[in-house]
Amino acid sequence: MKLAPLGTCDARGLHDLEKEFQTLRKLQEIFPPDGTQGALAAESFLEINDHAAMVTRLFRGKDLICYARSADLEELGRMFHSAGALLRSLHDGCPDGYQTRKLDVGPKLTYLEDTYGRILLQNSKTRMAFTRLRASADAVGLPPLRVSWAHGDFKPENVLYDGRRIILLDTRLDIRGAVVYDLASFLNHVQIAACSSRSGPLRTNNQLIEAAFLSGYGELGAAEITALRWAQLYFMLCYFGAHRKRGFPSSVYANWRLAPLAKLLAVQVA
Repeated sequence: MKLAPLGTCDARGLHDLEKEFQTLRKLQEIFPPDGTQGALAAESFLEINDHAAMVTRLFRGKDLICYARSADLEELGRMFHSAGALLRSLHDGCPDGYQTRKLDVGPKLTYLEDTYGRILLQNSKTRMAFTRLRASADAVGLPPLRVSWAHGDFKPENVLYDGRRIILLDTRLDIRGAVVYDLASFLNHVQIAACSSRSGPLRTNNQLIEAAFLSGYGELGAAEITALRWAQLYFMLCYFGAHRKRGFPSSVYANWRLAPLAKLLAVQVA
């Protein structure tokens, strides 16, 4: 059960909860109730003790990062392949079908420059990465790419797995975007999680995980792979800049963990 106060000062929370409930209802039209892929099953939306309540069916799974810590190689490949297939099913389920448009590299570079430009230039690794991002933008922004509805925050922590079924969390269906953005977000969060002291098999099996995830998603052309690497680097630089702005502890984390990841991603950008 998820709650939101009914007071007027909490109207945003109530609106978001209702929206989440309707999203889950819509997803139940896409995913069979007893299939291996799905979303939390929304049972009811009601008022109780001055709160709105969304009731979902209990799913006894763990998020992919937690599950991966004790998984063997075969299970790692299976679960991340399933995550890729889950995302593909979500994109395929868009009622408008796939549209195509060019990647919005210009606005993204402007945002990065205006918001974190000075910060990125202070670190040698992110300075090099930002230079590579800008130099490759024109080529990446030329070919039309597939656009569908976007999850909005697709990462391993928002996917539950119980060894058989794989379930989406915190999905938004009110935005459209290039499919590579959801892919990039997921792969970046896997890399970040692999840096944790409790990462387990994630630390040494990133290539296996990435290959399984992309194989599960399927059918990525050369232009989309190029755009995926560019999007990964863009998001990683955003993460770095945001952490640097939060103060000393977050700055240490950004320099220690995120800057090296940005440097590695920059090497993959064409």
